[in-house]
Amino acid sequence: MEYTSLKSKELAPVDLESLGDYLDGPHAEVRKEGRALLSRPEFAPVDPEINSAEYRERVLKWLKLLAREGQPVRGFPVEYGGLGDLSLLVKTGV
Repeated sequence: MEYTSLKSKELAPVDLESLGDYLDGPHAEVRKEGRALLSRPEFAPVDPEINSAEYRERVLKWLKLLAREGQPVRGFPVEYGGLGDLSLLVKTGV
């Protein structure tokens, strides 16, 4: 069996948008919305030197923003006011 290096073969260009759509799967729109939300300035990374109290305050602010945007309801059952996709609730914790 003959082995050849990948360097010696020409690789086809990758369509990054199509690859991203494929990886996002059936929840592509939800993922895009989530990325857009989390890219806003108020969700910018915090200084790693802040103390625990300041960090807790920041996380509480983030949670309130997510709640105001309606994010938590996606994963809860419809009978409790959610959108009924429990898989999204599980993925949120991963």
